[in-house]
Amino acid sequence: MTSDQYIHRNKADVWSLGDMMYNVLTNRWMFEGISTSEAKAKMLAGQWPSFPRKFANSTDPSEQAMIKAIQMAWTYDPNDRPAARKIADDLKKHMMDQKEGGSSWRVSIPPLPPNYSHSDDSDYMANLLAR
Repeated sequence: MTSDQYIHRNKADVWSLGDMMYNVLTNRWMFEGISTSEAKAKMLAGQWPSFPRKFANSTDPSEQAMIKAIQMAWTYDPNDRPAARKIADDLKKHMMDQKEGGSSWRVSIPPLPPNYSHSDDSDYMANLLAR
């Protein structure tokens, strides 16, 4: 593997980190509700899904920090996409600034939907192919 291939593979992981953060923030999957071919076309065009109004119009600094982190991860050009460490450092700085400012914050994991079933790592492919 060349160093260029290694860098681009790591940058793909950062894009995926943005996908996971989007799901954690919005409880939606990236490009939820559209076909795989439409999603692929949007990704190749450098377009990302919109944020639900609840978050896009939010004045909550933590939600805005998450949106910024997600957008950083979704930088289209892999050469311009920051490393995961940069995104983590920005989020950590935000959390520490909030804590010092007297705001309280907590992390919670929402419950799984009632129709969720987990069998193994192939769930992703099964769901992808089912579309």
